[in-house]
Amino acid sequence: MNFIENMKNRAKESMKKIVLPEASDIRTITAAATALNEGYAEIVLVGDETSINKMAIENNLDISKATIINPLTSERTKECFKEKYNQICEIILKD
Repeated sequence: MNFIENMKNRAKESMKKIVLPEASDIRTITAAATALNEGYAEIVLVGDETSINKMAIENNLDISKATIINPLTSERTKECFKEKYNQICEIILKD
């Protein structure tokens, strides 16, 4: 077994979530499809769902098991900003 296959097998044993922020790049979508197809990671793609799915379809890539989050419209983004804002306020007010 070569090094890459060994790493893939270890990844399958302890599934991790991988967040791919440059999902408008076909190379990222291809990598996501490979990881999902081979079953060694949960994938989160960050970007516009419509354009990501369009690129995947045009290139015959199955990313149906991926989670796609658009930071411009996601409630998760708003929650993260609110949390960070509160943390910054606490630091500022502490001094």
